[in-house]
Amino acid sequence: VGTQYGDILKFTVTADIPGYITGSNQITYSIKDTLTGLALVNDGEYAPTATVGGEADADLTAKVNAAITDGAPSFEVTDFEDSFLTANAGKQIVIVYYAKVTSDAKINVDKLNNTATLTYGTNDSSTGWGLSLENYQYNLLSMINQIGRTRVIVVGPSLPDPNNVEINQFYPADHLNAFNQVAKTCAELNNAPFADLIASFKKQKDISPLYQADGQHLTPRGNAFLVNSIVPSIKKKLNLK
Repeated sequence: VGTQYGDILKFTVTADIPGYITGSNQITYSIKDTLTGLALVNDGEYAPTATVGGEADADLTAKVNAAITDGAPSFEVTDFEDSFLTANAGKQIVIVYYAKVTSDAKINVDKLNNTATLTYGTNDSSTGWGLSLENYQYNLLSMINQIGRTRVIVVGPSLPDPNNVEINQFYPADHLNAFNQVAKTCAELNNAPFADLIASFKKQKDISPLYQADGQHLTPRGNAFLVNSIVPSIKKKLNLK
């Protein structure tokens, strides 16, 4: 599946201490790391550690812990004492810390790939087996980034059969609308067309014949309606009449 929104990743920063001679004073030395698409984690389970010359150092670890703030996008360890730097001259500091993937994370992709397959569904927005809004947004933005914003059409979630009580318990209106809004926002952020399936299906007076007995999967008639709902966006994207 790969890295997902909310995953906590482990990072290691290494820094060499120059060969300061005994008696050096007012030394300026700092270690800084700035993250993109990540937020620092510093809690009981994921606490940073630090070693110097391969040995644990309580004072150094305390300094690192003080610099790494939970949720922050960067940290800087400063105020190293002259005595510490001269005593450990030529050694290496190793800092191990953790960070959580945020929805701002980017994925490196091959923009030369000009073939993309769009798969749509409503399961992601289910309260019973779906995703969180944050994961949904992250996945959509990742796919748009992989495909390329100039070659993508964003399709929102579909509407379950409103007359099927059993399936609708997993798709309350406000929950489904929230997912639809996230999909629309992802499209707008990337100047991509958005196909609002919920709005299209709500316009139908006799809607139940579009669904199979489970109230979620479509009949041939429903699939035809789905295609016709998306085609205008495809034609607009391809500048077809």
